[in-house]
Amino acid sequence: MKLFLLASVLFLHLVAAMPTPVLPPHSCTTITPKSLTALDNSSPDLPFPQGLFAGSSSLMIMHNNINATNPTHSLQLIEFAIPQTTSGATGACQLQITDPACSLTFTDSNDYAIPSPVQLKAISLHAITTGNNISYNDIFSAEPSLVSSWDFGDAVMSAGDTASISNSEGCEGSVWYVLDYEDVADGGYSEWSMFQQDEDEASGMELNGVYLTYC
Repeated sequence: MKLFLLASVLFLHLVAAMPTPVLPPHSCTTITPKSLTALDNSSPDLPFPQGLFAGSSSLMIMHNNINATNPTHSLQLIEFAIPQTTSGATGACQLQITDPACSLTFTDSNDYAIPSPVQLKAISLHAITTGNNISYNDIFSAEPSLVSSWDFGDAVMSAGDTASISNSEGCEGSVWYVLDYEDVADGGYSEWSMFQQDEDEASGMELNGVYLTYC
């Protein structure tokens, strides 16, 4: 009996001393947009696709509220295509924006050069099967709206910055976001733009603009 108790105690000590196994980290993949589209309320039922993203383009948000009775707004719609995994599992995604090229510009009719950072927000959309034919009204006037979250995340950006817009939301297939300002002034004109560029090691070009990582 004493030998049995001694053996049991030794076994428990050995189990307690064994290190907790560390699982290898999931590998993550970075992708750039599949397509870019301007959403313009001056033609609210028409999409203005910039076409399939082919390595370089530009991102833009514009609010013209000088004419308070007829303001014009142009927002940036972004599509990502996540390859289907063999397991069919939904990964965690992180929407990010980076500007190593220092290409970010923000102009304003009241104070042409804005010294303070610009706060952007991302609106996430439900899975869409209609192709790249989304219009302004599909998001802001349709019932039900295509919007999954009006406040998916935000980022404060200055030229040269890198920021995460949102973290750890499951995603698969086609993923869509709309970029807008977090706080829109009632009057005046403002425009934000940034260069969108794929990384090209051969030419030394760095990734610039929005991108998505999924694990």
